[in-house]
Amino acid sequence: MKKYLKIGLFLSILIFPFYLTFASSIYDGKFLLENDNNKFYYVNPKNSAIYEVTKNNFAKLFKTITIGLKDTEISKILNNKTLLNKYKGKLLLEVTGKGKLFYIDFNGIAHEIKTRTLEIDLSKISQTITQSDFNTMDLVKFDESGNKIINQALNITVKQLNEPTDVNFQKFYDIWGFIKSKYAGNIDYNKMLEGAISGMVSSLEDDYSIYMTKNDSDIFMTQLTGDLEGIGAQLDLKNGYITVVAPIDDSPAKNAGIKSGDMILEVNGQSTTGMTLDKVVSLIRGAAGTSVSLKIRHLDNTEVVLNIVRAKIHINNVSYGLKDEVGYIKITSFGSDSYDLTVKAINELTNRGANRFIIDLRNNPGGYLDMAIKISGLWVDHDVVVIQKNKTEGSEIVFTSDNDAMLKNKKTIVLVNEGSASASEILAGALQDYKLATIVGEKTFGKGSIQELLTMQDGSSIKITTAFWLTPNKRSIEKNGINPDVIVKNPDNSNVDAQLNYAIYLIKQ
Repeated sequence: MKKYLKIGLFLSILIFPFYLTFASSIYDGKFLLENDNNKFYYVNPKNSAIYEVTKNNFAKLFKTITIGLKDTEISKILNNKTLLNKYKGKLLLEVTGKGKLFYIDFNGIAHEIKTRTLEIDLSKISQTITQSDFNTMDLVKFDESGNKIINQALNITVKQLNEPTDVNFQKFYDIWGFIKSKYAGNIDYNKMLEGAISGMVSSLEDDYSIYMTKNDSDIFMTQLTGDLEGIGAQLDLKNGYITVVAPIDDSPAKNAGIKSGDMILEVNGQSTTGMTLDKVVSLIRGAAGTSVSLKIRHLDNTEVVLNIVRAKIHINNVSYGLKDEVGYIKITSFGSDSYDLTVKAINELTNRGANRFIIDLRNNPGGYLDMAIKISGLWVDHDVVVIQKNKTEGSEIVFTSDNDAMLKNKKTIVLVNEGSASASEILAGALQDYKLATIVGEKTFGKGSIQELLTMQDGSSIKITTAFWLTPNKRSIEKNGINPDVIVKNPDNSNVDAQLNYAIYLIKQ
């Protein structure tokens, strides 16, 4: 994930459902995969010559042309998140010691490249470039012993990585050419290209995969860094509808009667059908004191139009107290301070006599991944918390806890509902798999996909689903959610919290 970002408005997908990937204007330190013959090439940053990479010349090639870094420099980079960001996708060769070769993945994690996994590793950090880029470079070949031969004219047909063999791409160019030569009206070629790209992404039929023009992309990026002002509800796409994951406590949305599972049909009289999630978010958000009109469909299929005055949203990520001598901790969001606040709550409640705990994740839409992992580590003792399943077969990234499991032997109940999503589902899923807690309430939202954002040179961008979250037992969270061990529903139109009352009863047995 290149670096997980928190979306300030809580009107978008949380737990960092995308990575930011920026195109580079140079190709130093990158592998280039030419798919026709499944060959790998390396661009020498010193002279822009392309070297063919084979298993025979692999070791010698990188000992001679990779930019050398001292072991102290390598250690500094591998232990500094800022430097890791800078070196993502780059090769780092430790020239001292055993001369090990590392690359930094888009999650900021260093991996050693070994001969037995050469092709898998190279494909992870390969980057395709244009035909013209290839044509301006020299190809340097090596014999089977790894000795340099002579510079040869480069003759490579550039194709996309893992391009399917049963797709006729010439059809696209034939139609493009036919329109160009025959269409009697005016042609906006940039608009035509934008339409082709948008249609290509739409064909994936994935709610979270979208193409954004420069204007749409600028709005989206503003949302990532904007002030927390709006109605105070996190939205997501579910079954094609803009759906409320959870309203924030004491927010305009909550006070107006918006509930988890509500669908937003219109914004200021404009239908949301066919709109992207980001577009709807941009229409709903706005300065405090201004109003927005929403047409809502509740879970009972009743529809209502609500006029909501936007406000500045204050989020208290963690609150706690004693409930009938039981430690009660409500985590509203997995924010940057949630772990520290949770530990503080545990210590204070323990000092007040609590030796069993109820963790309330209801209407918690998610937050930072590292917070979910650290908080899970309060129960999970140095073990797997969540698994990131990537597109490549067998390619998985495992995230483990690394802090003391201070509540491992403490009886725990976790409360969830349909508003518990992303990071909440990661925590609940891990504790359920290890039988470290009893999950009580209703089935969670089911947000377990990860999106990566690629920004183009012209300012447009594409955001696509690149991976999925799995629980330690490899249960997929996406669309499935987490089913509670004990199903308890709160009665409608009642101030009675049946779920919490049952949790208190159950934990005291």
